Amino acid sequence: MDRFLFILGSNWLLSLAELDNYLKHSKNKGKILDYSGNIAIVEFDELHKDKHYVNELMEVQFTLGGCQKIAKIFDFIDIQTINKAFPLHIDNYRLVEKTRKKILSLIDNSLIGKELIFPKVYESMFFAISIYPNLYDEEYYSNILVKHFLPFLNKELMEILKGKGAVKVLYYKYPEKNIESGNLNPIFPHHVIKYELLTENRAEINISR
Repeated sequence: MDRFLFILGSNWLLSLAELDNYLKHSKNKGKILDYSGNIAIVEFDELHKDKHYVNELMEVQFTLGGCQKIAKIFDFIDIQTINKAFPLHIDNYRLVEKTRKKILSLIDNSLIGKELIFPKVYESMFFAISIYPNLYDEEYYSNILVKHFLPFLNKELMEILKGKGAVKVLYYKYPEKNIESGNLNPIFPHHVIKYELLTENRAEINISR
């Protein structure tokens, strides 16, 4: 069963209530499987079966004022794995390296394919990574996820796509001052339009917890 990630608005409780009401009473019925202060995981009864379900999701987002983005979930990486790959203090370099390879393997398996992030390898490709933490002011987000995990993903995914045959691969670069300070917001919905992230050779990849 396909599952979808809903990025909630700043008043996440109100957004969650609005989403729950929509899923119970609209034509696109479904249920919330899990949620946090930033996201909700949703499973639809029928919507995902429509060949053009992406268009339907755009209508859903337009209807829900408290929803910033909707993304399809391709895989799950538990927070313990990310903590092992990117600890606050490295004590075991072999474990770090091994766990980082595991994360890249999981992402690699979701990159290319008819129902995956990119339908095929293109000569020119572009991606943007957004990270949604539990709390933006937590140390792990500002010091690890922003300063180390994000640059790691950008560099490694670029190399993976080139290794699969892409000639030119670019990624969205956040302002360096925000990276250095650890004060970083994920890309806004209008960036999705500006950078044409809904076209087949471009994508936004959301990492959420």
